[in-house]
Amino acid sequence: MKQRKGSCRLSLFCFFFITGWVIMTIKKPYQIEMDFTATPVDDLLKQYQLHLEVLNRSPKTIIWYSDILSRFFHFLTHNGLTKPVQEVTQQDLEKYIRYRSTAVRWPNNPAISNENKGKLSPFSIQGEVRAIKVFWSWMFSSGYIEKNTFSKFPLPTVPKTIIKTLTVDQIKALLEEIDTNTATGLRNFCIVLLLVDTGMRISEATSIEISNLNLNLCSLKTMGKR
Repeated sequence: MKQRKGSCRLSLFCFFFITGWVIMTIKKPYQIEMDFTATPVDDLLKQYQLHLEVLNRSPKTIIWYSDILSRFFHFLTHNGLTKPVQEVTQQDLEKYIRYRSTAVRWPNNPAISNENKGKLSPFSIQGEVRAIKVFWSWMFSSGYIEKNTFSKFPLPTVPKTIIKTLTVDQIKALLEEIDTNTATGLRNFCIVLLLVDTGMRISEATSIEISNLNLNLCSLKTMGKR
């Protein structure tokens, strides 16, 4: 009887030992380690552009992201900071912010003289940092990098400003400059009145279709960013 119990215990021990060894040695699909080897930046930018297109971002938004990211990687390359994306540090981004704080606005616009260009505004620099942080978040969630280096990187502060609005006299002067005797002038007159009365963005006004207009209810429907 004792021998039988000993045999059963030995059998159970062997069973659990073998079962544990099998579980430890067989990799389940979700336990497969990811290979965080360097992915070429050009490939990452193409994949990110495709991602933005799938999200139905506007062409201008996609170009905005592409320009900022290309500029950032161009800065790293020309300052001896070329490295895989997972090795880019917060110090690298700080160097880029200092570099952009000395840059001028519209550097390639010949219609604006150098003395009128001025430096980039804090809002523009904050926007660039925000775009870079979003790109790094996408790389992390997509499995291109093991750690999101910029997840806790603070956005540069911007001054609190009050937007100046047009006075009633300025609005009257603006409308008086429009020739309403022509079809184009009458159209422009209506557009200016629409913008002044509703406060909608220019992009929202230019996206209006005939189907958005309800003459019976005297209403107009437009889609904004928020």
